[in-house]
Amino acid sequence: MLNSLKSGSVAIQRRGKTLTGEYVVVRGMITVYGENGSKTAQLGAASAEAMATDLLREIVDENKQTVFGIREGIP
Repeated sequence: MLNSLKSGSVAIQRRGKTLTGEYVVVRGMITVYGENGSKTAQLGAASAEAMATDLLREIVDENKQTVFGIREGIP
């Protein structure tokens, strides 16, 4: 199954906004594409959808200023 291709979409809620991303799994690696970036990681024991959701959260957290127009330290 590591060499199979799988894709899908995920969504998270942050600050009243729904943020979405698309993911693809190829050769045991998962890549998530969000509005403000992408992240790739090795697919572990978690489901592809669960890992994609976590990676989308990381993308959003790393791009808070762009996504929400805020600066660090300001809620």
